Amino acid sequence: MGHEAGYHETSSNKLYIANSRSNTLIYGDFSNGRVGIGTLNPDSKLTVAGTVHCEEVQVNLNVSPDYVFQQYYEGVSPLKADYSMPTLEEVEQFTREYHHLPGIPSAQEIEEEGLQLKEMTRLLLQKVEELTLYTIEQRREHQRQQDEIASLRGRLEALDTSKE
Repeated sequence: MGHEAGYHETSSNKLYIANSRSNTLIYGDFSNGRVGIGTLNPDSKLTVAGTVHCEEVQVNLNVSPDYVFQQYYEGVSPLKADYSMPTLEEVEQFTREYHHLPGIPSAQEIEEEGLQLKEMTRLLLQKVEELTLYTIEQRREHQRQQDEIASLRGRLEALDTSKE
């Protein structure tokens, strides 16, 4: 199992694999079900002191942000009854004051507390859905303005024709 494997651990419910006294590869505590890679102090089921490289991470979301579309189109969402999409004016005011999106942790909060991948995935998908709806609203408004411009042009041409 490696140089000095188990050397520092004599308890029967522990796994300790290291190649030196200062370089722990894997530490496991069977009594609490925690495993550490690169650390002797795992604080969750799996704690990695370093970079993780993998091909896929699966995150299970309890509530998908479909509540954004449900609330917008149906007026209410059973998925998240307390959700209310902010207006663009509210978003502008919030970002001007706090320099981050509403509902998204600030850079300082992320530095101090870390990033919760599950929650951040949900929040970012919520923001993408909100942006999609803002874009749809802007397209509708643009089309309404184009129709009004065409109508006004028609009326102007009619006035010009009647003056001749």
